Amino acid sequence: MKRFQFSLEKVRDWRKLQEETERARLEVLVAGRVRLEQNMSYVDRERREAEQAALLSADALQLRALDDFRHYLARKKLQLAADRQLITDRIDQQRRRLVEAQRNTKVLDTLKGKALEQWQRQFDKELEDQAAELALFRWRHSAA
Repeated sequence: MKRFQFSLEKVRDWRKLQEETERARLEVLVAGRVRLEQNMSYVDRERREAEQAALLSADALQLRALDDFRHYLARKKLQLAADRQLITDRIDQQRRRLVEAQRNTKVLDTLKGKALEQWQRQFDKELEDQAAELALFRWRHSAA
């Protein structure tokens, strides 16, 4: 009997590659969100340090500069928050794509498993038939 060959193996391989690609895209997005959150922490840290420095000197010019810097940081933080929401939405979409790709791969894996089981049953039956024929052949020749 011929060896097992799944007729949809190339499709399965392509789906597996698609799944890996979607997973890699998700990892890139998650890393981007981590960097964005680090930037947000950096902005908060910069604000605190500027405020502490301004408190040490009560110079009107420095207080004005601090106020301008606070406004800049507030705008920057709003932009980062909007970017974080955008990337979070993209991550959610990418997770859905990954789940769909995993589902598609799983369907083909299930089909392959069923095809292998069927092939194994046919192979076992063929072996049994050959063994029965051999036993019958030996019995006929030993009786003769």
